[in-house]
This record gives sequence, C-alpha cells and structure tokens, in this order.
Amino acid sequence: MCERIRRSKDTLSVSDIAAILDALVMVNYRDADLMRILSREVIDDMFKLTLTEAAVIVNAYSVFNCESKPLLESAIKHCHALAAMNRKGSDVRSCAVLLSGLARFKPEDTKDLVEVILSSAAMNAEEGGLTDLASIISSAARLLTAENEVTVKDAEESVLADVNTILDRICLSTPESLYSAASAFHTLTLIDGIVKDTPEMMEAASRNFLVALDRDPNALRSTVPGPIPKIRLNKQPPARRDPPEGAEELMKVGFSAERADEEGTANVEVDLEPENETEQPAEEVVVEGMSVLDATSTMGLGQEDEEAVRDDDAILHRLQRERTTGLNSKNRPVAPVEAIAARNRVASVVAIAVGSLGRIWTQLNKGKEEEEGKRDDEVMVPQRLVTPVESEMLAKAEDIIAYGCPGLTANQLVNCFETYALHTPHKTHHTVLRAVGNELVRKWIHVSGSEIRRLEKSIEASKLKHQQLSFMLKMHSNRRKIQLPP
Repeated sequence: MCERIRRSKDTLSVSDIAAILDALVMVNYRDADLMRILSREVIDDMFKLTLTEAAVIVNAYSVFNCESKPLLESAIKHCHALAAMNRKGSDVRSCAVLLSGLARFKPEDTKDLVEVILSSAAMNAEEGGLTDLASIISSAARLLTAENEVTVKDAEESVLADVNTILDRICLSTPESLYSAASAFHTLTLIDGIVKDTPEMMEAASRNFLVALDRDPNALRSTVPGPIPKIRLNKQPPARRDPPEGAEELMKVGFSAERADEEGTANVEVDLEPENETEQPAEEVVVEGMSVLDATSTMGLGQEDEEAVRDDDAILHRLQRERTTGLNSKNRPVAPVEAIAARNRVASVVAIAVGSLGRIWTQLNKGKEEEEGKRDDEVMVPQRLVTPVESEMLAKAEDIIAYGCPGLTANQLVNCFETYALHTPHKTHHTVLRAVGNELVRKWIHVSGSEIRRLEKSIEASKLKHQQLSFMLKMHSNRRKIQLPP
C-alpha cells in the first residue's frame, strides 16, 4: 500500500492523506520515507484541512517521531485560524489530539494557539469528555512550561480563568473511569496558583477517585491476584500387574535373555508372589501452580481390583479424559501473567493520583515556607491540609501500590514514596513504604538526581528507617563529595 501511495501521491487529496496516516497509526506501521513525501503534499494544501484532519496528521507525525518543522509551522498557523474563527464549534477530542501531538515536539510560537484552544475547550467543556479535557490541560501546560521548570508559572489571567472552568468540569463531575479520576489530580499540579484558589476542587477530586476506585472491577482484584490454587494429590503406588508368561509375552515387553546373561541377572530368582504384601500408605503431595491430576487419585486405582485393570490403553484414555474434563472454564486457574498485567495497569493509574496528591502538598508547603521563612530543605505537611477524604484515599490505595510496585516506573515510585512519607506523621504506612523502598533499591539506576534529593528530604521529614534505601542514599551523598580530577 505504501508503494502504491508513493506512485499516486500527486492524485491524493489532503483528506485522503489524513485517512492514510490514521490507518498507519492504527496498525503501528512506520515508513519514514513515506512520511517525508506526504509532508510535502500536506504543506502545500494545508488550507484545505479541517481541524480534525489537521489534528490526525500532527498526531501521526508525533506517534512515529517524524519531526518536520515546516509542517508544524503551517499546522500551527492553520489550526489557530480555524479555532479562532469557530471557538464554539471546535471539537474537544480534536483539540486534545492536536495539543498532544504538538506537546511531543514543543515547537515555538504555540502560545497563541494554546490560549485559543483553552478558550474553545472552556466553552465546550460540558460536551467534552473528562479524559480529553484533562489531556488538553496537560498538553497545554507542557507547551507553556519554560525550560528547567516543572509547572507553569506566571500564567495570564485569561489562561487561569479558562483552566479553572475546565477543572470545574473535570473535578466536579462523576468520573468516567479510574484513569479520568486520576487525571483530575494530575491536572491540579501543572499550573501554580490553581490549588490555592480552588481548595474545593481537591476535595471533589478525592471523593471522585474513591468512587471510581470502588466501582472499577480490576481495582477490586488488584490487591494481590489471588494465589494459584493448590491441588492436593494422594500419590499411591500403581496397581501391580501379573508378570509376563511365555516367550511371546516376554518379547512384547522387551525382555531379552541374552541381555540378562550379560548383565548377570539370568540366575536371579524373583519371587513373583510375595507373601503378606501390604499396601504402602498414600503419600500426600502438594503441588503449587500446576494443573496436574494424578491418575491414581482421579481413577481410584488403589481401590479397584487388580485383575480388573489390565489394559494400558484404557488407563491412558481414562486419564486423558479426566484431565480434559477436570479443568474446564469454571475451575481452571487464572493465568498469572494476565492477572499481573491487570494489577500493574491499575497500580500505575493509582500511582498517578497518589503522586499528584503529594505534589499538591509540596506546592502548598512552598507557599507557606516562603511566608514563614523556613529553610528550603525542610519538608512538612501541615495538619490542616490532610483531610479525612485524602487519608481514606491513601489507605485504599496502599494495598494496590504495595503489591503493584514492581510494575511502576522509578518516577512513580518516588512520587508514591514521597506522598506516603509526608503522610506518615498522621498515619503509619509501614507496608507500602517498605515495599516501595525495596523496589526503589532494585531500580536505583533509573532514579535521577532530583528524585534522590526528594527522597532524602522525605526520609528526613518523616524520620523513616529503611536500611537499604538509607544505605543507597548515603552512597550517593558520599559519591557527590568525591573530588574528581579535571
């Protein structure tokens, strides 16, 4: 198909190109040469595109990481004109896809476009989805954030007003899913001054997250994907069979008199009928994680008459039938890989909300520290900031994060550790802190310098004792003190 597109590129319209790029994104097929050829065709006829088609094209180039500055510049100008002319009729999903694609490249001169799209999203907030609105704020914050900054500072009043309107829709509405509820927390941390002016949004976001957590079916099973059921087997010796008699029977079982002579076993007398033979008691064996049914336990060979069981084919056939019917769709053990993957997905979403809550506390503390003149390295959470809803939220998320921390990234682990460490003066979280700390030690190579400093402040403020993590932090501090030669 790509070869045919190359040959017929002159006859394709820009709408056809948008549909082709959307199809390539769906099948995840990257052709850099084709993307370069199509970018020239799109730039010439950019004025013919609608806002949705332009968003699809920009998203395709961002997904495949194919940056074209002329294409981005023309797309920014064209989309700014379209959004400015029809702010009320702009599609929220298209605006979210467009800003998400532009945020990957962070091109210059996007401030006017971001302001127009935020204004359009604020007008159409009631019609848009919560996830799309959260994506618009997140992408807009990435485009407006200066270099070496984490949040947007000194935002204009019009931008803050539009963001507050969108946040009202996100935080005060019933969440569509657990991800949309977690995204509401994340949006509150992106722009300075938002949390201070809207404390009721934080309360509503916490309640919505609890509602979504109770309603999500995967979250109910994410504390630990129950262990694989243990199958108890009564291992009994198989029923004795009569020894073969005659030359023909001996040949069937592979007995050779010559080989017996070579091995020196021809003159060995074998008592074929031992007297007073007693059946050995059954040995109970516990097999973990296996769906194996023992033949003797399922068929009861130890209880049947020895003379009734002679045919090997019948035994194997019955054993196979018992194995296939014994594990049907109802009692088959759940595949641990699927359970662990579902647990990690839920843990990742919950970690977004928990980490965002800690960042909100940090932002509120910075303002209070500036007013009271405290040191920069002192981290404390005032008692008035921790509401009962937030404490309940952290308590419900504790088990999910403790058992799902192997599936979290280093950044998410640091955020969760900081949040629970700051909340420790109000309630102890030994289980989750120990689990997250152990996982941080395993992924220490992926922890950045700023995250290490955050860990040091969190441990110092909460007075936690984690031997392995403290040892890694001490090694890092000693390494910084070493004077390397020029």
